Amino acid sequence: MDSSVQSEQHTSSSSIDSSSLPQGIEPIASHPLRFTGSGREYFRVWIVNILLSIITLGFYTPWARWRTATYFYGHTLVAGSPLEFTGSKRRMFNGFLIFVAIMGVLNLASRVESTWANMFAMVAGMALGPFFWRSAMRFRTYNTQWRGLRLVLGASWKEVYRAFIPMFIAAGVMTVVVGGLLQVAEGPDSLSQGINPVWTGIGGIALLVFYGYTFYAVMRVDFNLRSLLMGRTHIGDQACFWRVSFAQMRKIWFTSAGWFFGLAVITGVFSALAVGFLIGGMGHTVVMAMTVLFMTVSMIVLGYFQARIFLLTWNHTGVTQIARFQCALSVKAFVALRFKNLLLTGLTLGLYRPIARVSEYRMRLESVTLFTKGDINQLSGTLMQSQGDAFSEALADSFGLDLVS
Repeated sequence: MDSSVQSEQHTSSSSIDSSSLPQGIEPIASHPLRFTGSGREYFRVWIVNILLSIITLGFYTPWARWRTATYFYGHTLVAGSPLEFTGSKRRMFNGFLIFVAIMGVLNLASRVESTWANMFAMVAGMALGPFFWRSAMRFRTYNTQWRGLRLVLGASWKEVYRAFIPMFIAAGVMTVVVGGLLQVAEGPDSLSQGINPVWTGIGGIALLVFYGYTFYAVMRVDFNLRSLLMGRTHIGDQACFWRVSFAQMRKIWFTSAGWFFGLAVITGVFSALAVGFLIGGMGHTVVMAMTVLFMTVSMIVLGYFQARIFLLTWNHTGVTQIARFQCALSVKAFVALRFKNLLLTGLTLGLYRPIARVSEYRMRLESVTLFTKGDINQLSGTLMQSQGDAFSEALADSFGLDLVS
């Protein structure tokens, strides 16, 4: 982790010159992003959201998300002007009800003791995944406003469903190939004759191949969706760009996975040894402690992954030839902050969580600088004129689903 982090930090902290920007863009004006909120302020928003969600058995969730989004957007300054969240609470509530209803039907189908019902639940869930993603992202982007300008996601249904193809293949393999091999391995008389070792071995190899492909599919779909979200979004008549290759993201995925499995093995071995040396009921206590340690390690590795992806994303994002972002996030500092936040959140039984969230959001946001070609007021005015009425139709097929939890 150290060598990759040092390399990432060296790249992100280096001085910015015109050669680091796309051809034709000069770093005429720089606008560091700022966050003006505080953990103490957000704590009041958070605790009310938690209490009302509990009292209403979760039905306050859309309003909680609206309040959270409004708070973070309103305290995020881009070139001196705050973002605005303009989402309709009614639309978010309707979208929430639709989502809960669909998930309820699929959950009931998966619990029925019928192969066909289970197959229906899985296939329907996979088919609805792209629908939910595009609807949520269209809602999120359109309701993100800055100086009267709205973001619009231009990705079509065809593009979104194509982005999910690797996961569709993984689901098909799991259903047809792996399920079939396991059924053959057991056979109709498996209880009396035992399991065929040959077919068991073939099934085991098939499972390993399937898990490997599933890991690839998750990486690929993640890359595909980020490409659509960052590269198919428009502001006014200007298209955003995201110049990241799959190889760049794959390297971060493999590095993070390597650290995760390495630390998981070390944690598991230490846990086994500790339990072996203890007697009586202490073994359960040690296992619980090691479980907490494993979860902490997992969250730290996740923080490393998020920081690396954040750096990669915002160092390769811009708006045609008029704007470009530059990120100088320190991966080591973010991982250290994540560890501190996990520790304090545990010690306070979760009450430190809103403060932790604000601190991590602030560190990431304030590591980003926006560079624009020309005066920012003139640019925003030009973009406003080109925005047009066509973008007002962007919500025609989107619901107020997932936003900010």
